[in-house]
Amino acid sequence: MWRLTEAVVVDGRVYTGGNSLRAYGEADGTLLWGSSFNSGPAVVSQGNVFSYADETTFAPNRLYVRNAVTGSSVNTPDHYEGQEDRSLLVADDDSVYAPFTFRMTAVDGIVAWRDYAPMRSLPSRASDRLYMADASNVYARDIKDGREIARIATGGEQREVRRATGTLADGQDRVLVSHFNQGNASLGSYSIGQKQKLWDVEASFLSRPALADDTVYVVNVPQPAKGVATLEARSSATGAVVWSTPLPDAVVPVGEEAVYHVAVVGNLVFVSSDRKFGASTYAIDRSSHAIGWRHPVNGSLAVSDNGILYVAQALDASLFAINLR
Repeated sequence: MWRLTEAVVVDGRVYTGGNSLRAYGEADGTLLWGSSFNSGPAVVSQGNVFSYADETTFAPNRLYVRNAVTGSSVNTPDHYEGQEDRSLLVADDDSVYAPFTFRMTAVDGIVAWRDYAPMRSLPSRASDRLYMADASNVYARDIKDGREIARIATGGEQREVRRATGTLADGQDRVLVSHFNQGNASLGSYSIGQKQKLWDVEASFLSRPALADDTVYVVNVPQPAKGVATLEARSSATGAVVWSTPLPDAVVPVGEEAVYHVAVVGNLVFVSSDRKFGASTYAIDRSSHAIGWRHPVNGSLAVSDNGILYVAQALDASLFAINLR
């Protein structure tokens, strides 16, 4: 069964994937429409919702497009079959990008460019560049035509890719690259202009990073913490720990596939996880580093422009809304 992943909030509607692609009204949580097939996480652009889906047990994975308001199917001229990881779509105001390394215009589904080398990477965009990474290299491509601008070797050993490598643009020149597995994780910063690695940290990270005000926020199990999940604030310039706050979750036993989620809003850092037991959602003050409050539900996180924090639970496909104002 597919897991419910990050919610997407656009124009007063909340979109979630999981057992089905669904749209909820942000004001009252009313179900506006739902699909009949399993769906990966959705992205929204130009009034359309994009997600990978598998209509039947035996059908190949395909990219589907639906009208964001009505949920009706939108015809697209091309389908992309065989995508292994359905969670890696990203979108901007006019295009959708995927780890198959293609750019599709969101209005008409026309492919602007495509590279047939699939990559398990969560892309990110900064200005005219698209960043991706795999176990060995960091890549920068030109948004317009897909031309490779830079390729930077990570310099590390070939890592087992059990989860997709994440990228996060840090200004116009730098990109953060994260790769995490239980007991085998790294976080690094790379300069595209200099075409070199600036710093790299190997630790027991359990989340992709969030970035705010030159500070990288990530969940780690520092040694010798003996399984205590900890929010770390690290300098984006050096990777050094600036401060940290242990989380009062249950101890993470060796071998547990714990996945945490981090979001920054104003002076608060929100931390939650996909753990089945012994976990909550926490709001941590960036100034005092103290836990301001906790809520006894946990899952992936999304925040709307209206000041609502959404917690999506994978276990029972439920969605919780917390008013931050």
